[in-house]
Amino acid sequence: VEATSTDIPFTGESRDKGSVAAMNSWANAESDLSLEGVSLGDKLDKVHEMLGTELSSTGRVGGQTYSFTDLDIRFRNDVVDDLTSKTEEARTKKGIHHGSIEDEVLQAYGQEFKKVSLGSDTAYDYTLKLNDDSTGTLRFIINNGKVKSIRVWRNMPASASTAANTP
Repeated sequence: VEATSTDIPFTGESRDKGSVAAMNSWANAESDLSLEGVSLGDKLDKVHEMLGTELSSTGRVGGQTYSFTDLDIRFRNDVVDDLTSKTEEARTKKGIHHGSIEDEVLQAYGQEFKKVSLGSDTAYDYTLKLNDDSTGTLRFIINNGKVKSIRVWRNMPASASTAANTP
């Protein structure tokens, strides 16, 4: 049975709604340090292929931020440096999204996380390796037992300022 455009979620203005590849882009990501199939280190042209045209972009010190339907993506030195989910459609490589329950996060990513209190929210930070042996953080913000937000960012080398890593 061939999928119809109503069966496939769409995250962007110009991505092919009927494409099975578009539907599963999050599952086919190269890294667990990804959202909606976009991984840390990806270039803008690859992001456009996956998500379509951005809704807006803003320049900030240290990079450029592009806003897509389901994600905000910050580029530094022309590569993806930070991803933040905006909707339930933005999924990790293992399918976790806004609304996933805490137990699903723990089953998918395990117990090796740093727990951070954020007022009424709790963040679970998973430090994971990238292909170049640097590290990134996959953060799930949990509220009332459910994922409220997901953020992925590249960690700065120990010799660099850690202030840039702080959300």
